[in-house]
Amino acid sequence: MANYTATARSNYFAVKDATAFEAWCKECDLETWLGTDGNATRHAITPNDMSDTGGWPEHMDEDFCDGLAGHLADGEIAVLFEIGHEKLRYLIGTATAIHASGKRLDINLSESTHAPAKPSAKMPPLPRRTTNHARRAVVPLGGRAALSSSTRQPCHQGLFDLARRGRL
Repeated sequence: MANYTATARSNYFAVKDATAFEAWCKECDLETWLGTDGNATRHAITPNDMSDTGGWPEHMDEDFCDGLAGHLADGEIAVLFEIGHEKLRYLIGTATAIHASGKRLDINLSESTHAPAKPSAKMPPLPRRTTNHARRAVVPLGGRAALSSSTRQPCHQGLFDLARRGRL
């Protein structure tokens, strides 16, 4: 029997109260990383060594997402990425974007590889466009979010675009 092995992390985001956020992360068995953006300190999270798989905790449910949203500074978005495999038989990729308002968007790459791309009833498809950094098009993934192949525009940029347009 094969074991599921994963790697998970988030983007960097600002929080309201760093001390309270770090205490919450300890309760959830998460490690925090610090980064700076100009004069502002930003945080990123990843599962700690207690994780059996290396992925996000199994309890990443509404309570977890609401707890994280409660710590985010106004207007901030935390994007939780996870990639994994089970003996390379099953490749899995997920991203969950959580806005400070509590709104949430889940993207499961496994669903899109086994089903034909079609617009989602939850969210209208994004228009096809090109970036300034690369001549490759940003194409909707299953009609839900845009991903970019540009090295200068991170994959989660499509999630941030949705948030700015009020769709997240």
